[in-house]
Amino acid sequence: MNRIIITILSLAGVGCLIMAVLFYASAKDIRYTQEFVRLTPGISISKEAESELSFNDYYLAGILSDKIYLARKGQVDRIFEYDSSLIFLSEIALDIDTGATRFTKNAIIKIDSLNFIIQDGAVPCIMKGRIGYWKAEPLKLGSDYFDFAVPISNNTFVVQITAGEIGRNSPKKMLGIIKTDSSILRLAPSVLEGQIDEYFSNVGFLRYSKDLKCSVFTYAYRNQYILLDSMLSVIGSGRTIDSISKVKINPIEISEGKYTLASTAAIVNINTQVWNKLLMVHSNLMGNLEFRDIFDNGSPVDLYDLETKRYMASFYVPHLDNEKMQSFMVGENNNLLVIYGNKVVKYRIGFTKHYGRI
Repeated sequence: MNRIIITILSLAGVGCLIMAVLFYASAKDIRYTQEFVRLTPGISISKEAESELSFNDYYLAGILSDKIYLARKGQVDRIFEYDSSLIFLSEIALDIDTGATRFTKNAIIKIDSLNFIIQDGAVPCIMKGRIGYWKAEPLKLGSDYFDFAVPISNNTFVVQITAGEIGRNSPKKMLGIIKTDSSILRLAPSVLEGQIDEYFSNVGFLRYSKDLKCSVFTYAYRNQYILLDSMLSVIGSGRTIDSISKVKINPIEISEGKYTLASTAAIVNINTQVWNKLLMVHSNLMGNLEFRDIFDNGSPVDLYDLETKRYMASFYVPHLDNEKMQSFMVGENNNLLVIYGNKVVKYRIGFTKHYGRI
């Protein structure tokens, strides 16, 4: 009898251990455990061109109708010009009036319509010039540091900043507006809504829709995006298709005023771009009914209509030589540019008639 009881208890113990292992395995990687359905029919991408880069620190600076521009991280004195077939055209030396400005590794170059913009929020500095003339002049700024700036008009930028508040040791991420004709920074501290903390839970991606004339901020650690007018008033919000509405992070203080995450955080959204009236989200999560091998060999991009706040459909950007998509940008004629390590690839996004003209 005792032997039977011991056997039963042993089996129960083994069963609990198996359940614990299965639970740990399923919870270990949150990417594979989400309850949502991703719709992929009707959208496809086809590879049109590829170009090898000399180094793996290139990023996409901008796309025009007939030109593609790349730059290198931390290098602000030159930009690299390609034609629409990714044939290298020229290395352009920028004429920069730096004065006493010393750029940091955070400096980036972005093409904005007829202009190019150099920004480094750690200085802080924003410079602007005309494409073709390639001479950049500094814009009038105050002494406020920023993380990232997005132009919304000729003299106005929406910025994301990291700041402290009186009586608080922990930093806070918030949005603000800089007008370069007056160098005034106006903060909107309550626009981003923190969960658990006011820093890590408010990490995200700031973009601008010229078609809708609004800024779009997408949270990295939860399934939410918000739309803002030119005064940073919230005019709309939406949810990405996954179910993570609460951030899954554990911030800890490692020294006075310095924080880090105690464990690997559950990233929901890896990157975003705004294309016409669509929000394109590079998701980190696999949905139901998806094949694991497809997810492990491609990067899902989900499309949302910013007018209706509705999810439309998705497509996968395939890995290239075991490299994942590091960044992407979309331009005219449904052109999708992707950086993989030391390669840049041009795809064409195809839609069925069901989606009409995007």
